[in-house]
Amino acid sequence: MGDMKLVLRKWLLALGGTALLWGVGEARAYGWELIDGEGFGLELGGYAQSAGGLVRPGVDWPDESIPEYGGLHGQVFRLQWRAHLGESLMVELDQRLLAQMTSGAALQSGEGYGLGASVTPERSVDWEWRWVDEEGVGLSHDVERLILRYFASWGEVVVGRQAITWGSSALFPVVDVWAQFSPLELDQTEKPGVDAVRALLYPGGGIELDVVVADRGGWDDIAYGLRASRSFGAADIVVGGGRFWRRGALLLGAAYDFSSWKGRADVYVPLAEFESEAVGPRATLGVDILRGRWLFSVEQHFNGGGASDARGYQMPARQDALSRGETYYSGRHYTGGVLSVEGQGRFRGTVSAQVNWSDGSVLVGPSVYYALSDASDLTVGFFEGIGDRAVLVPQPELRSEFGAYGGFYYAQFRGFF
Repeated sequence: MGDMKLVLRKWLLALGGTALLWGVGEARAYGWELIDGEGFGLELGGYAQSAGGLVRPGVDWPDESIPEYGGLHGQVFRLQWRAHLGESLMVELDQRLLAQMTSGAALQSGEGYGLGASVTPERSVDWEWRWVDEEGVGLSHDVERLILRYFASWGEVVVGRQAITWGSSALFPVVDVWAQFSPLELDQTEKPGVDAVRALLYPGGGIELDVVVADRGGWDDIAYGLRASRSFGAADIVVGGGRFWRRGALLLGAAYDFSSWKGRADVYVPLAEFESEAVGPRATLGVDILRGRWLFSVEQHFNGGGASDARGYQMPARQDALSRGETYYSGRHYTGGVLSVEGQGRFRGTVSAQVNWSDGSVLVGPSVYYALSDASDLTVGFFEGIGDRAVLVPQPELRSEFGAYGGFYYAQFRGFF
């Protein structure tokens, strides 16, 4: 059963993310001004988050003594220090305290749900201290941001552990090559940090250049990339490339605002010869429609390294791509949509759905968000995977992607300071 638990954990890290991504509110910045001197300033902000719920793994357990449901609870406390050194320099330090508790069936299916579920980018320097690390109980402290920013008239240079986002896709990101949220991550206020040197350059004419060199755990794994973007009226064009996950790749993107709706596309193309069928181009086409309080987004995704049917999901190369966060999907063709409406007062409702056409499984995820105040919010929701459940006997078999995810029924609170 140990091998199957590893497979299930990788799959849980790979869940398609609209149920949670669209359920949480936007990140907000607050803080106390501790020092306001001439040429120097120090601010402290952050947030506290508590989340928990029930987990129903999508597995047919051979042992009837294993409970059908499990419990999950976690807390995050994050301190965000910001120091200003004159007008050109800024230092950022984020400390995160993470506590987790799991029970019942959640112990059997791995720890891919809830707070801290995202794949952490490989790093040569480990600044995480695990104070408690036992089955079902975890308590850790880590440094998720340590950044020196330099601002100039020509752009900005950022050195250290930082959040980097490339691409415009919301449901199926394909060019966000530095770090991605696990779709089962409830702490989506801040992305996992990547250790990198980044330069943002603005040469003029509507052109923006983004250059990144990132540590991936060793000299052989160093990643680097260049992304150039330019606006042409209502159109945006992006061209880039570099070395990611030990292979060269070309990155392309385009978007056009038609006033009443917006179309967009992201494409990832490996340049090296495909060493296996698990390596291939990825592309996402998307449309966003905004009508007053209503927002509707739909995306069509092609995963060239995905399997054409469920029999290929457990290929080692595909599992490796999931475990390192390169992609979060095992199939080849997907369609996803999100409908969000701003309700009266402080409410927002969201319904999402994704279809894996390779095996016919479906993921649905409604959620309700309520802003308790300008500095706190509450979200309740669930996702439900519809499809064939995984089996363990006579041998471990993943019969559908979303069916193997089971269900997750959660509530979370966030408070900012």
